[in-house]
Amino acid sequence: MKIRKGNANCCVVGCTNRYGNSPDIKFYVFPKKPYEKQRRECWIRLVRRQNADGSDWMPAAHSTICSAHFLGNAKSNEQDSPSYNPSIFPPAYRKREAKDASERHARKKRRTEIFHAAREVMPETQTVASPCYSAPVEKSSTGEGEILGPIVQGCDLQIGTDTVLNTPTTCDVSTMTVIEGDPLLITKVIMFCSLEGTDASTYVCHEVNAAQAALSSTSREDKCCGSSFKQPFFGGFNSLCGEASVLHDLTAVTFQIFALLLSLLPEVPRKPNEMSQEDKLLLFLIKMKHGVPFSFLGAMFGMHRTTASRIFKNVLQRLSIGTQDWIFWLPKCAIKETMPPSFQSLYPECRVIIDCTELRTEMPPSVETRNMWYSHYKTAYTVKYLIGIAPSGLITFVSKGYGGRAVDADITVDSGLLPLLEPGDIVLADEGSPGIRTGIGAQRASLVMPPFATSPQFKESRGGCHVRNCLRPHPRRTNHAETKNI
Repeated sequence: MKIRKGNANCCVVGCTNRYGNSPDIKFYVFPKKPYEKQRRECWIRLVRRQNADGSDWMPAAHSTICSAHFLGNAKSNEQDSPSYNPSIFPPAYRKREAKDASERHARKKRRTEIFHAAREVMPETQTVASPCYSAPVEKSSTGEGEILGPIVQGCDLQIGTDTVLNTPTTCDVSTMTVIEGDPLLITKVIMFCSLEGTDASTYVCHEVNAAQAALSSTSREDKCCGSSFKQPFFGGFNSLCGEASVLHDLTAVTFQIFALLLSLLPEVPRKPNEMSQEDKLLLFLIKMKHGVPFSFLGAMFGMHRTTASRIFKNVLQRLSIGTQDWIFWLPKCAIKETMPPSFQSLYPECRVIIDCTELRTEMPPSVETRNMWYSHYKTAYTVKYLIGIAPSGLITFVSKGYGGRAVDADITVDSGLLPLLEPGDIVLADEGSPGIRTGIGAQRASLVMPPFATSPQFKESRGGCHVRNCLRPHPRRTNHAETKNI
């Protein structure tokens, strides 16, 4: 065993623990801090040492108490812990002086003499009852004893008595009880007092109206939490419930169309801390409507920008699959039934209005792709689509994507639109598509375009003006997505 060096020893009388012979024992000095004054006095009182002259012993700066006198062999600084103060002491602390034992014997002998003397003087049994309140009492005789009860308004008091076996003397004794709660709710107080020799016992029972106690115990207090100033907050789709105009400004759709698009998304179990399907669709539509950065959407919905980007791409993929059959080629009879009056008078056989639109994209990774996608007209990298619009304004045809360098005539021929035409159909096109006249003629259909401004025979004819008026609203209304920074 390793011997520790030191002169610390325990100040408890009869304890032989020293720093050198007790490796598993810790030594604690008496509390010295100002706020530990009561604890220091308690330790001194528990040690119970005296000086040689009989004066009270006071600990020195080096006086210590070993951990063997604390529960768990360690001191605790928690005031409610049983190890807060020393409580284990040697047997010498439990010895009583002979003087205390002799005095206790004398008291017992005196009580016995008084008890036997009282039996000779008072052989009859008596009954004693003590009131539980100091209020005025009423006395009523019951035969064997007396029942004393205080007059308490709203409270019935019953005091029972038990037969006393030869009480030596009579004395006035008062008993106090503590009523928990509202005293007005107590309906009955029962007190039973019994004396047998020199032993006395009491029992008090309070009966309380439980219904009234439950009502009275309910306490309410108005409290406010949080900042005193208004904090901006966006709660997603739940913040837009009942606000049709706000939803339309954010997404350009109504609640009916929003519900229709929401039905196309799969119903999956929602995980903790995951956005709802409504919020995911709202994020997607805001991006499609305004073209804001993903960092803006991340700050708006409380997420990282990469998470917002992943949600947008996931919803885009789901909706593209669910809406791929929404654009279809209308039969000729449906075109005529929905044709506006302006077309019926000028071009009753009009089947479709075609126009190419370009969407800006990021710079492609390869040089070959950059060459194909760069548009000199937009001075940017674009993807071009051919869109077919019915006279009523319904989109009936969308081609696949082409690079921005592709010519409109080549896109029209390669898109697969021409085989859908029937003999006698009229196709309205912009002035930038003269190269498709041959392909449309092969389908025995007609192409109508505004006259070219560079043509020497150009004249602002009436027919050319009508073609411009018919062509202008439909592509502008349909191709508005090209102005968005998606």
